[in-house]
Amino acid sequence: VERMGVLTNGEIDSGFIRDLLSEAETKVGAGSRDAVIAGITSALESDAERRAAFMVAAAVSWGGGGIGVQEGLALQAISNAFGWEMSEMHKLLGQARA
Repeated sequence: VERMGVLTNGEIDSGFIRDLLSEAETKVGAGSRDAVIAGITSALESDAERRAAFMVAAAVSWGGGGIGVQEGLALQAISNAFGWEMSEMHKLLGQARA
């Protein structure tokens, strides 16, 4: 969790990340990826917060050596929920991999 704060350049504090992870775990456990994404979208109002959260998700996705199909679909759903074009998502994915 602390490393995520570093990845986001301090845009999101570790307490908030813990809260989001806990909420996500509960909702994903209930089988509702869309509910998790909707919660993230409503909780993160500024573009800076959304970019930081996406960078965390992308970095975690790259962590296993590559982004799998399910991870890619989830990142695409997050990007769409934030209203981003596909090219913007790909740009951020590249930054997260670096």
